[in-house]
Amino acid sequence: MAMTWRVDWKIISVCLLLCVGIACSPKLVDKTAPADQHWNQWSKIQLAVDSLRNDIGAPGMSVAFVDRAGVQTFAAGWSDKENQTLMHADHVLMNGSIGKTYVAAVLFKLIEQGQLDLLDSVKYFMTEYTEYHRLPNAEVLVIDHLLTHTSGLPRYVMDPAVWSFVVDDPDKIWTPVERLAYVLDAEPIHEVGKGWGYSDTNYILLGMIIEKITGKKYEQVVKELILHPLGLAKTFINDRPNLPGLSSAYSGLSQLFQVQEKVALPGKYTFNPQIEWTGGGISTTPTDVAKWTFWLHSGEVLSAESYQKMIEAVTIADQFPDGGKYGRGCILRPGVQQTYYGHSGIMPGFLSITEFSPNGQYAIAIQVNTDRLTPGKNLSAVSDALHELLMEKG
Repeated sequence: MAMTWRVDWKIISVCLLLCVGIACSPKLVDKTAPADQHWNQWSKIQLAVDSLRNDIGAPGMSVAFVDRAGVQTFAAGWSDKENQTLMHADHVLMNGSIGKTYVAAVLFKLIEQGQLDLLDSVKYFMTEYTEYHRLPNAEVLVIDHLLTHTSGLPRYVMDPAVWSFVVDDPDKIWTPVERLAYVLDAEPIHEVGKGWGYSDTNYILLGMIIEKITGKKYEQVVKELILHPLGLAKTFINDRPNLPGLSSAYSGLSQLFQVQEKVALPGKYTFNPQIEWTGGGISTTPTDVAKWTFWLHSGEVLSAESYQKMIEAVTIADQFPDGGKYGRGCILRPGVQQTYYGHSGIMPGFLSITEFSPNGQYAIAIQVNTDRLTPGKNLSAVSDALHELLMEKG
């Protein structure tokens, strides 16, 4: 079912920065050119969102577009099917691995402060973790192997025992060490630096390193360095089941992860999403994640040197089926006449993708409240269709 789309052209610019925050305050200029006032492409995009939502079989879809002029939001379908609650732009949805973009940005901010280096040994920061030596490839890992997923570390979340524990104790607060226990003494999936294998385990270790360096909880650091300076008030840390504005969500992963089919109710997840931590661990509206993506890739967050390292593709072959490559907390996805920079994510009940177009100088974020789409469909194709319409705006 279609919704009426709403324009949000007025964004409060961020003026007050924390002393440990980002170097300059980004602004989305409040201006509406005559061509924009009469441009009917926004209505075309809303019609496309309606059609694409139906095509992929998602209960609901929420989309945001951000450029220097401001924000456009679109929504379609249901936030809650049973209660016939429409999806709207203010609904909060879980981002899954898009959360890795915040972790990578924090790491680069710490590198810019001279507190670590990409080639630093991981074990140097693990003196308090007595079981570190039992991790695959432990002795030869450096920070860069974790950021680029070239460590050979398996994914702790793929162990069925993790999800059995979640069923038995859905409100459990997980420590990093408890997560890593599921990959101790495991065989590496490849020789360190000689292969590529996506693994949340890498970013759990990065979270531990951030806390070691700063002496603060990761949640506090990401708020100080990113969320508060940028005014991302609708971005939440997934550290509890109750999350303001959370949409209902529907999962097809019941057999794999033992989760309920209706895995999220309005404002409440059915188990503690804190299990994800620095492997993801963020919920937002599409507007907030599109703003974050736009600012990150527009030079407002990192130094030019740091940003170039972030988007520098790993040269190892056989990464993503569509030919995409991984950088450092960034997916480089090939598109028509350009490469999109961003990330995708999955959390039981949610799928998300956010991308920056260097040619169009805009960001788009797409979120749906299901992890099961029509067979053969994916959010990358949805993104491609919307990019095509957005580029017509010129």
